[in-house]
Amino acid sequence: TYKVDKKVTRMTVTRSSTGETESVRVLVRSPRGASGRRPAIVFMHGAGYGTIDDSYGDVASILASAGFVTAVMDKPVWSTDDITRDYPASAAAYDKVIEYLRTLDNVNPDNVGIYANSESTWIASYLLGIDHRVAFQVLLSPMVSTPRRSIGFLASQNFTLAGANRGYQSVVRRVLRVDGELFGLTNFDLNTMNTRAYSIPTLVVYGSKDVMTAQVSGVHNILRLSHKA
Repeated sequence: TYKVDKKVTRMTVTRSSTGETESVRVLVRSPRGASGRRPAIVFMHGAGYGTIDDSYGDVASILASAGFVTAVMDKPVWSTDDITRDYPASAAAYDKVIEYLRTLDNVNPDNVGIYANSESTWIASYLLGIDHRVAFQVLLSPMVSTPRRSIGFLASQNFTLAGANRGYQSVVRRVLRVDGELFGLTNFDLNTMNTRAYSIPTLVVYGSKDVMTAQVSGVHNILRLSHKA
């Protein structure tokens, strides 16, 4: 077990589709006194507006004390909100952190992986499509299907658990079938089934009480894509 050193740096990330830029902080935790070049992990945020102050402090510190170099960034959001997130731009932003870690003297540039949670497992699919050097990934509650299908499952589960009338569930399904681009929602049908995203060592973790994620179909899809890769 190592003591952990912390370093905060700033970088500018760009949303290529609009040219919009955002300054974000990156918190790097390193195992003090660890010899050689270490494996490294970049943490990717789920839904919401996570920062280096309130995200992954526990697991990033634990893994750093075990010998990994870890990096947590402020979640890049630009002018988007929860339903208009720019996943390709987010992937490029996280990849910029990966490239930064690869330049560090204490990091093995060929052994940098990602740790993605919930919404960011969609982003991970894009990231692994543009960066073929990512060495491994940890996926927590991955939503493997398109956002439209995943959100539909979540909404249906919510109504079922609340004991709502089946008519309400029918309304939700109809709403989710609309063309989201008519309302500026361009994320519903993003192609997240990237075979290459499962061509590297992958740890998949679902919680036994996580009833909002389609775990069975998620595992089946991941296995199918992994074998295909």
